[in-house]
Amino acid sequence: MFPHRPEFQVSHENVYKVIYAHPHGELRKELITCLRQGHINCRPRAGGVDRRQQIPDLVSIHLRPPEVDERLLPGHWEGDLIRDAFNRSAVGTLVERVSGLVFLAKMDGATAAVQGFSVALNRVPLEMRQTFTYDQGRELVRHAEIAQKTGTAIYFADLHNPWQRAVNENTNGLLRQYMPKGTDLSVFSQDEMDALAFQLNLDDEVELLLLSLGASPALLDHCLTLGRRGVVLAAFGRGNAPQGFAASVQRLNAAGVPVVIASRCAEGRTLPVYGKDSGGCSLEDAGGIFSGNFQPLKARLLLSVLLASGADVSSIRSVFATQG
Repeated sequence: MFPHRPEFQVSHENVYKVIYAHPHGELRKELITCLRQGHINCRPRAGGVDRRQQIPDLVSIHLRPPEVDERLLPGHWEGDLIRDAFNRSAVGTLVERVSGLVFLAKMDGATAAVQGFSVALNRVPLEMRQTFTYDQGRELVRHAEIAQKTGTAIYFADLHNPWQRAVNENTNGLLRQYMPKGTDLSVFSQDEMDALAFQLNLDDEVELLLLSLGASPALLDHCLTLGRRGVVLAAFGRGNAPQGFAASVQRLNAAGVPVVIASRCAEGRTLPVYGKDSGGCSLEDAGGIFSGNFQPLKARLLLSVLLASGADVSSIRSVFATQG
């Protein structure tokens, strides 16, 4: 009855409570005879034992490496599942503990958690997905499969201790501003989830510029004026850099501002031979960092994570070099 009027709905547990707790005498007897099994007294759940499916081979958060708590190095994630009102669909949330980087994974029901979380974690390099901490939700009963697919060690927080995943809980609160409780999450596509995550991840300290014919190197120099900590140049394959760009990359590199060159080609990558300007200097010779298989937005997210963790230009160059 009233499937679309939640204010008229009541759970069977509340019905039992009212029948057993309030009526007396003949009224109580008449009501009990209407129950399916007709028990005179309400039977409590067996000793308070949780009868749901238990998580096999659970590894406690207390066995997690201590450096995770220090939040000095990136690569350690927290996760959770936000469900819609009728459990028809869900959104998996993943947050990196150091940088606050957020990934959102659309899931058609909690049973899709293995695929959703695996795909999300595999969006970053292996060294950036060391651990994954979750609550004891039954959707992660197959956590061993996620660990196998991603190479990530998975740990579980204590029951009823959300503060052990405080970064993720805070992010969930922000997400509820976009998706209030009761929202039908099935109407959102993965592209829309990615767009929302991009808004949450937007970092003004890392500039994204398009490197195209006629682009002025003054754009790069202006990044120094604005105090940007990093720059990503979105470029095409093996083309030539506009004149003067190599000199600007050198100036940023000398100031300790990493300049990452990423491909705008969906099917390819920008090669290190890119960027011979009229002076015969490639962007790599000038100190540019080539992003391997990363495309611009993904390169920007990774650069943001590395900068948030305190990585210097040399360390950033090493991380991107492993993606070639």
